[in-house]
Amino acid sequence: MHRRLYFFSLVLLVFACGSEPNSTPLPVRVVEGETMGTYYRVSYVGPERPGLAESIDSLLLAFNREVNTYDSTSFISRFNQSDTGMVARAVPDFLANYQLAESISRATGGAFDPTVMPLVNYWGFGYTEKRPVTQVDSQRIDSIMNYVGLQNLTLSQEGYLRKLDPQVMLDF
Repeated sequence: MHRRLYFFSLVLLVFACGSEPNSTPLPVRVVEGETMGTYYRVSYVGPERPGLAESIDSLLLAFNREVNTYDSTSFISRFNQSDTGMVARAVPDFLANYQLAESISRATGGAFDPTVMPLVNYWGFGYTEKRPVTQVDSQRIDSIMNYVGLQNLTLSQEGYLRKLDPQVMLDF
């Protein structure tokens, strides 16, 4: 046992010291910005990449337009405000997020549920009026639970995500 540990340590030492004596390490570069009410920071090793920050910002802006529940003009917000649903096929980030959320929900037996938005709003964490719940109304929660669950949505072959009730809402 000790012999294996010694050999493993020796191999690690050889590889750790294997760089060329005159080589200088590449600098760690950082790109930072703001999105969805918070901040992001990307660190990478390598040469400077002009335009990387703008590319990241552009990607996050496009993502926000599709799945940000705090933006009333985003696709997910318009879906949540619709009575029947919308064509999701033309909105790639939204559709990919929905399909991933659906897959995770099924894999977790519903422990993760993308239709939780009505409960999120009830507890005051969503995009509706921020108000603390001081007394739990179990009848209200039972009523809200009628609109929570993937059984309340259908995705057609054409990419139309349909709600079975206007009160069904998504939150990835």
